[in-house]
Amino acid sequence: MRKPNDPKAAYRRRIERAVAKGLTRSQARGHPKAGEAYISPRARAPPLDDRLEAAIRQIRRGKPLSEAARDLKVGRERLSAYAKANAGAQSVGGKWTFSDKRPREAVVITPDGVVTIATNYEGAHIAGQHWHEAHQAMANHAWRESFERRWSDRYVRDLRGKWHSFASDLNDVYASIHAADESFELIYRIVI
Repeated sequence: MRKPNDPKAAYRRRIERAVAKGLTRSQARGHPKAGEAYISPRARAPPLDDRLEAAIRQIRRGKPLSEAARDLKVGRERLSAYAKANAGAQSVGGKWTFSDKRPREAVVITPDGVVTIATNYEGAHIAGQHWHEAHQAMANHAWRESFERRWSDRYVRDLRGKWHSFASDLNDVYASIHAADESFELIYRIVI
């Protein structure tokens, strides 16, 4: 006759074996914290997921993690683990901070033309703002002076350390944009 299962004893043995190997309790459970390795070689950080990336963008804009998860129909714990593993997220005092080190391709409008560079999140964000404001200024010339004032002598740095200046003259912007057929959707594309 078979012995009855004792789940509590099996769980306790599992934790004890992991601690004896120098692993943490969360690793033994199969749900390691951010920065900890999985025990199983098959388990790894989740691949990029468009819905989870959209939720991270909402959190960056100030939306609570649970609301972002609910809006995009993903689990709160799954989103939290994904944000910690992929975007360097940390919850400090109820607010989420990000130290996202993933490289991104950004389209930069320079005086010499449109250039696609590999940069970090901040560089891609600034390039996106410039792209957006350049198109607004071209559509409404009343914003021309403020655009030129804001973007003159501004630069973005790529991952190789090279600086790229933003075009602030609308004539340069117009010539650069219409010389290359780059689309705005490429601005935040993550490259891994």
